[in-house]
Formats: sequence, structure tokens, C-alpha cells
Amino acid sequence: MRDVWLDFFKGRKDIVLRLRSGDSLQYKDGYLLNEQETNVAALSASGKDKLKAWTDKGYEVTNAKVSYTLAWKPQDSNLEYAVCLANIALTKSEGLNNSESNEDE
Repeated sequence: MRDVWLDFFKGRKDIVLRLRSGDSLQYKDGYLLNEQETNVAALSASGKDKLKAWTDKGYEVTNAKVSYTLAWKPQDSNLEYAVCLANIALTKSEGLNNSESNEDE
């Protein structure tokens, strides 16, 4: 997921730099959490909207893993921040009635 809230990473460099590619994450309410249940990434408004579009179609987040950690330097700052980009896996939920998901029919 590349749609992350960049300002979220300010002050979290030490936590993000401990992450390794392939580390498992949990998804909860727009945030990705590490094994200690510490927020390590936050979806942007756009990212939340994209994910909601999928959940509205009957999908749910089943897995998340660290893909990359990279450096971000805002234009108005001399500081660099560590940013976590993750892969989020979705699976079609069981038991969703097609008539419920297709309101236009």
C-alpha cells in the first residue's frame, strides 16, 4: 500500500527502522501494527477510501506484511523520516449475499 499518511511517520523513525521486509503486520482501523501492537503506518484518506471500496464489495483484510522501508524528506524540512510501505492482502468474505452487495439491481 503506497497510500500512507506521510506526516504520521514523523517521530517514528526508530520504530520503522526496526521493521524488515516480510515482517507480519496487523491491520486495524486504518493503521498497520507490528507484533508489539504499536502503530507503524497509517493509511492516507485516499488509501482508506480505496480499501473501503474493496470492503464494500465483500472483501476483508486477511494479511499485511512490510514491503519496503524508505527515507522521506519533506520539502520544508532538512530532516529525513523512515516510511513503511506494506502489502495488504484481501480475501472475499464468506456469507455475503449478492443482493446485499448490489443495491442498484
